[in-house]
Amino acid sequence: MLRVHTSHHPLGEELTEISKIYYQKANSFSIALGGCYKFIIMTTESEMITLHIILADDDIDDRQFFEKALKEIPIPNHFTTVNDGEQLMNYLHMNSDHLPDILFLDLSMPRKTGFECLSEIKEDEKLKDLPVIMLSTSFPRDNKYEQHIINVLYTIGAMDYIRKPGDYKTLKEDIHKTLIKVTLKDVG
Repeated sequence: MLRVHTSHHPLGEELTEISKIYYQKANSFSIALGGCYKFIIMTTESEMITLHIILADDDIDDRQFFEKALKEIPIPNHFTTVNDGEQLMNYLHMNSDHLPDILFLDLSMPRKTGFECLSEIKEDEKLKDLPVIMLSTSFPRDNKYEQHIINVLYTIGAMDYIRKPGDYKTLKEDIHKTLIKVTLKDVG
């Protein structure tokens, strides 16, 4: 039995159509969009889809904030972290038959940078379809330079770019929006 609950959103019909497509691929799914809209698809089995998320970041504080945010987001997930680019690439190659659903990749890491990892991932036949979200705090106030870097990342194959915000609430919102985007991309 399919039940769809919609409320307070002008795209209700379009998102209901998306939910029907998604229902064909999964038994159950729950997602919240920015507090103004929520739709839930449930079956009698009430199973939830669990996203496998990996974060490659050398900063322990950033990893802890990211993990805390994931625990508060209403999307079931399995979370893995690695500390640098070499660890990431080793992990991906060892698990190439069971890749994560999404990779959040810090741009500035020791041993192998986010640029290097992104390039290797997008050139590898087994890894190239992995959605990669780039993270960075590296660009102070030079918007032109930052936009150039973002364009290069998109050209290489990044799905999105998140500038690490200075506050926890914004980080959580950015992660949530990105997970929604990746999930809905998989639906279509």
